[in-house]
Amino acid sequence: MDKPPISLFIPSYVVEYAVVDSSVTFFDRRTLNVGGEWLGAVPQLAICKNVETSEYHLSHCNSDWEPLCAVQTAKTIEEIKEIAEWHYQGISAKWIPTNYEEDEVLKLLEEEREQWRCSFCRRSRSDEGVTGMFCSEYATICNLCVKAFAEDFGNSEQQPE
Repeated sequence: MDKPPISLFIPSYVVEYAVVDSSVTFFDRRTLNVGGEWLGAVPQLAICKNVETSEYHLSHCNSDWEPLCAVQTAKTIEEIKEIAEWHYQGISAKWIPTNYEEDEVLKLLEEEREQWRCSFCRRSRSDEGVTGMFCSEYATICNLCVKAFAEDFGNSEQQPE
């Protein structure tokens, strides 16, 4: 059984995880819809903590720890475990702590932010107003710089006579 990565979603990290085996009974409550289809039983679950809001969320993952759905949130880990138990009876005995530390996550977040900085203005994708980054192997540009360039280019472009 492989341990999940530190983070499935930035800015969250995995606090506990569980593998759904034959001792766990899945109840399809038709509450999780992903891409227009009901999400059935998944092989792995992860409880993640958002380092910015301190909220917990339940991630439904495939066997490679790729998140399929993570919509349920709660203020405590106990509340998230109750949500998981509602869908997966018997999962309560399966939770395994990851022992990841928040400082590890904060370092990962800083590395992620640095990697996703605009080459022109140095904004990160988590800065206010940044809704997208366009990347190549040579440079990264944020949507705000693209907009500014388009406005400047549009204003300085000469109209044909």
